Amino acid sequence: MAELDRARLRSSMFKRLEKYKKLLKGDSSTPDELSKSFWDAVVVTAGSDSQKQMYQSLIESKQSRRELPSVCKYFVVSDPPDVKVGDGGAVLNVIHHLAEMEGVEYIEKSRILLINAGGYSQRFPSASVGGKIFLLYPIDGQAYHMLDLQLMAFIEFPERMIPGIYVSSSDVILPCDLTGEWSFTEPGFTGIAIVAEAQMGTTHGVYVLEDPEGISRKYKEDPANPTMMASFKRFIHKVSTEEMEKSGAILKESGKVYIDHSYFLDSTVAKTFLEFYQKEQPITCEIDGYGDFLRPLGPDSTTEYFSNKTNVVKWDGSATSVRKKLYHLLKDTPARALLLNQGAFVHFGTTTEYLEHLCHSSFVKEACLFTNEASVKYTGRSTAVQDKETTEPASKVAFQNIVPNSSVVMLSSLDRSAFISEGTVVEMATIEDNVTIGESCIISNVHLKSGLTVPNGSYIHTVAIELNKKKLFVTFAFGVEDDLKAKLPREKAGSLHYCGIDIDSASKKLCRSCPDSIWPKECEICSLWNAKLFSVCNTRQESACDAVDMLCILKNSTKQSNQSDSKKQRLSMEDLVALRSIDEILHNIDSVLEH
Repeated sequence: MAELDRARLRSSMFKRLEKYKKLLKGDSSTPDELSKSFWDAVVVTAGSDSQKQMYQSLIESKQSRRELPSVCKYFVVSDPPDVKVGDGGAVLNVIHHLAEMEGVEYIEKSRILLINAGGYSQRFPSASVGGKIFLLYPIDGQAYHMLDLQLMAFIEFPERMIPGIYVSSSDVILPCDLTGEWSFTEPGFTGIAIVAEAQMGTTHGVYVLEDPEGISRKYKEDPANPTMMASFKRFIHKVSTEEMEKSGAILKESGKVYIDHSYFLDSTVAKTFLEFYQKEQPITCEIDGYGDFLRPLGPDSTTEYFSNKTNVVKWDGSATSVRKKLYHLLKDTPARALLLNQGAFVHFGTTTEYLEHLCHSSFVKEACLFTNEASVKYTGRSTAVQDKETTEPASKVAFQNIVPNSSVVMLSSLDRSAFISEGTVVEMATIEDNVTIGESCIISNVHLKSGLTVPNGSYIHTVAIELNKKKLFVTFAFGVEDDLKAKLPREKAGSLHYCGIDIDSASKKLCRSCPDSIWPKECEICSLWNAKLFSVCNTRQESACDAVDMLCILKNSTKQSNQSDSKKQRLSMEDLVALRSIDEILHNIDSVLEH
């Protein structure tokens, strides 16, 4: 297979962006033409009722600013409470709720984009607060949410689609060239498949094609049309490279495989799922939309995975039975793969991936139209040197760019005297004069006062909360590589790593006792997620100052200031998600956009 062509991917992405902008403006000869070219409905899943409320509020806020196409309906559906149903269970739940809200006939005639966006996103704390679907990305000089990127990425699909549901994930971007013969007009399932290294396939589903050599030959003969349809014999899920080789999934010439990205199911399958859900509810086990929906497909599908507990967060005894029923329900369903030979799987599930793709990966930056500035307001006096012979006033003189090419600033107010180091992302922030921000930082939703210095590798984000009927502020402070999902029993909790050192050592630097001042006595399993580390403050500025002070103590061994104050109330990330003020989140977005 040929290498990815950055120029082609960039050109394709730009065309989608321009079409999306026209949809936002309503540019078309008639409303009917607009509606026919877009989804009938967009559904976003949420992990809880509180996340659903926030998503709904943010979508309504975007709609009021005409930041979303108005030619379709938008729904937010929360997962069932008190059970982890997985992305597949979320799909079944959405179909059930759509049937209840709009009727089965609506599902039968509609083209629906379903974006799985539920969960705490503990590997990306900003997403824990605002949701992965509302993370910001700098596209061609303008800040867009992941929701926008999803709508852009698949903007060409509805025109070539029969009624059904297209299922995507809220932490993946799809740069691709769709030139070729393809459609979503066949019954059953159509899976999007992307060429990738075999090693990457060990953490994905992989399609075993019926005629891989024929596909390779066809692409070689006609490289101008890289997208094509293909039959597959079997879908394997998160297996070793040896198993891929044995099953015939590895392409002989390139050594690569076709991995899963997203999938389409037609309205007939949707109705089948509805009947299954109504019969089986409540679902009490985790259902994988790829592993449990796609593995039954293809003439060579197998059943050995029914009792496989690998990759399941919490095993439920009913899982084997549910998998078996789904297998027999789906095994004769027609299916094919839509092969993207010029397409890339770009994942934004962690802070490390976020920084890598936005700041360092030249391929991703070019293919996705990422820029290093998006909607930045500069403040402060000019430091530009005016040519003695020019007649232009100082305000018209071009300033030297203070944002490095390997850093990103989005929707922020930035003083010209501030210094931003390499590999850092700043978003939704106010940066005052003489602030210095270190390398490889994520600076989100904060107000940094004059003269502050943020250490390398810092991750800070201010959260507005409601506590005892008062509006207050907390800024969480982590290292960008901290693992919030790591857990230890209370007696070993001091070994958890925080900002590059064990939390026992961190506590001593902050003059706090570990574990008693960090985790409540009733907390038996400890993690950074439930560690009460962050001070409650009266203002956004004070909160950010407290967090930066804390990071300086931990990372630079500076003299402590007020971190040992035992009277201060401190909260955990878990607390912040529960106490976040949706009204204040919306107010802050409006304030940033106004300025």
